Amino acid sequence: MNQMNTHLDKTRMAERLDTIAKRIGFTLWQLQKLEGAAATYYVLIVKASPGMGIDSGLEIVDGYRSKPFGTTVKALKSSDKVPSELMARFQKLLEERNWLVHNSRSTGSSAVHDEAAFVQLINRIDAIGNEALALLKEIAKQSEAFLLSHGFSPEVISSTAQQARNQVYR
Repeated sequence: MNQMNTHLDKTRMAERLDTIAKRIGFTLWQLQKLEGAAATYYVLIVKASPGMGIDSGLEIVDGYRSKPFGTTVKALKSSDKVPSELMARFQKLLEERNWLVHNSRSTGSSAVHDEAAFVQLINRIDAIGNEALALLKEIAKQSEAFLLSHGFSPEVISSTAQQARNQVYR
């Protein structure tokens, strides 16, 4: 009987570790997408100038995409062009992202062995991914509003966005 319990415990631990790794991986993908979108948003609202063109803009975006997320968040904050509530969300997510990347293993190591710690860790990881997705959506809204306020039509915004996606994802 004791051997069976040990086997069940090892199976449960393996399943938890598998779930943790999958959730962290997916959340990191969400964060990477947000990091790129935040760099693009920064270039749009701070660095872009009338008539600069997509190619020039994408070159600048590439430069910012290669920088750490924290650098982009600091640049957004120092620009004073991001609504304060949105900026607070970026800063909080940056803290959570840094915890996930640098400390989640050490602070969440008991999650493999303990159900309550597992649930707490998964909830925190999922919250990070959910906020990254919510910020992606908010950046899209903010970017569109910025472009509309600068005289771009919805058709031009859509067409230009598609051209940029085609160049980024070729």
